[in-house]
Amino acid sequence: MVGDNVRKHPEVFQMVIDRGHRVGNHTFNHIQGIKFWTKNYLANVEKAAEYIPSNLFRPPHGHMRFSAGSMASPSLSYRDVGRGHP
Repeated sequence: MVGDNVRKHPEVFQMVIDRGHRVGNHTFNHIQGIKFWTKNYLANVEKAAEYIPSNLFRPPHGHMRFSAGSMASPSLSYRDVGRGHP
């Protein structure tokens, strides 16, 4: 889920959770990873993580400069989903 949408509509986020769905981080602003420096991209992912408690991650537009498994921040340990990776 996009973090800014979760921030704006927490009741929708909670409804999704209450219905048994799993959610994942999709950045805070739906930014394209290939167009941002890694440091800035990770900051956006971390900001989304403040609203989305999940270890699942899907990069917007399906691409970024690095793998989700190599995210350097100790607070970020994600399983990349939605791009055909294990």
